Amino acid sequence: MTSNNVHTPRTREQSNGTNNNNNKSDDVGLTLNWCFGLNGDLLGGVNNLSDVNHTKLFFVAGHTGIIFNTTTRQQTFLQGHTNNISCVCVSDDRQWIVTADEGNDNMLVIWDSKKGVPARSIFRPHPNGTAAVAMSSDSLFVATLSVGPNQELAIWDWTNERRKNSANGSVPLISGLVPTPDQHIHVAFNSTDSHQLISNGPERVVFWSWNPDLALQ
Repeated sequence: MTSNNVHTPRTREQSNGTNNNNNKSDDVGLTLNWCFGLNGDLLGGVNNLSDVNHTKLFFVAGHTGIIFNTTTRQQTFLQGHTNNISCVCVSDDRQWIVTADEGNDNMLVIWDSKKGVPARSIFRPHPNGTAAVAMSSDSLFVATLSVGPNQELAIWDWTNERRKNSANGSVPLISGLVPTPDQHIHVAFNSTDSHQLISNGPERVVFWSWNPDLALQ
């Protein structure tokens, strides 16, 4: 069995430069070496990351994402969520993996699937967490559906460095309330137009369009 890689996004304290453990040892009591099993009830929880050189799968177990390279028999662990991962998606080109969770200290993380490292971490994208997530076909935008009553759909301009480093770095580009009483559990972008989306719950489907200068419609 080969050794494995573990990667974690920076914590809120580290991002703010307030980590008080800089001079302490990074000793860890337990180290994850291998994962058996997955979250079988997670919608879209298993994704194909294969390319011409390797056969790779991405799946979720608890609060950890796993990239399993079946060619080299190596697992890379994407760790950092403190709650069970509630939703995932993979970009059309398989370069990016998006994970999110529900509960206190919830996070939205965009990972580089080639390097196995976080490219962007957004803390508390919604107060109670994220129920569903999608990435546009051009990989420029991420859509999230919130958990709980007064459900919200939000669009994140996650690649915009200027916005990322501003005071509004954890604020969506645009957002709007889901106009139906049933809880929506799925969201997807139009594959040919990133400014159009669809979301659905058990009873209703909503078609959305958006413009950065206008509200979601």
